[in-house]
Amino acid sequence: LKARGTRGDVQPFVALARGLAQEKNYMITICTELRYKKFVKDNAKGLTNGCIRYRPSGGDTHSRIDTKLAKWAMKQKSEIMQALMLARSEVEFFNSEPVCFYWAEILKPDLLCFGFTMTNIAMIISERLRIPMIGFILQPTVIPSSQYTAIIAVQTKQLTSLNFNEIG
Repeated sequence: LKARGTRGDVQPFVALARGLAQEKNYMITICTELRYKKFVKDNAKGLTNGCIRYRPSGGDTHSRIDTKLAKWAMKQKSEIMQALMLARSEVEFFNSEPVCFYWAEILKPDLLCFGFTMTNIAMIISERLRIPMIGFILQPTVIPSSQYTAIIAVQTKQLTSLNFNEIG
């Protein structure tokens, strides 16, 4: 499982790992930031089936988002700010690619499961090492779609020239 970001990004992966280990007797490796090592290891305790291993991904999201500018940006709901933050997060998280690739090459997992912030990295690893991948995406509350009503929708009408839903 590959997850980077805030604790809110990592915690669902730990819950998924516990379920897969306990219920299906799987060996799960969580590759995430060093900040969450103790959290992952503490949640691996008490399993009667399977196991959970921690491997570092590099990076420290908390130090990046714990600034006045980052806090201001995260409060913005405009489409352009959301796009800028998404683009910046890809830059911030991409430095994890070499170490994530290393762990995948060494551990040879049967499947790569990734979060929203690790999509590009998972795609590179999956393609190069021929490991199937699946996304565990937990952001439907902000991404508008015809299937789900967004609870806190990103405003999509500000840049109509970039609004692909309205083109053709």
